[in-house]
Amino acid sequence: MQEKPGAFLFVGMGGENSKYPHHHPRFDLDEEAIPVGIELFVQLVKHFS
Repeated sequence: MQEKPGAFLFVGMGGENSKYPHHHPRFDLDEEAIPVGIELFVQLVKHFS
């Protein structure tokens, strides 16, 4: 993001999953958030293309 505008999103990081950071051995992604993340990226592509 030093060369182009950007953003960093935490999808599936709420609730119990937020106790451990990414790359921690006990980190567990909320798999119910996967469709939400997919739809978010689809809408971003539609908006910015």
